[in-house]
Amino acid sequence: MHLTFGTPFAVTPTVMITPANGSTAGLLCAVGSVSATGFSLFTGNAPASGEPNTQYAFYWQATD
Repeated sequence: MHLTFGTPFAVTPTVMITPANGSTAGLLCAVGSVSATGFSLFTGNAPASGEPNTQYAFYWQATD
């Protein structure tokens, strides 16, 4: 998944993510490539296929 910042940074920021619930923690989320305009989010585990209504959420922070 790629996320785009509403306002680009002047330089490439440092991005930190934190799972916001237990379901998301199980995905083992990680930040991929980062640029001044956004970042990629990857997961180490696939979402549970047998739970179609599961909500995944995370907090993120970008600082330059």
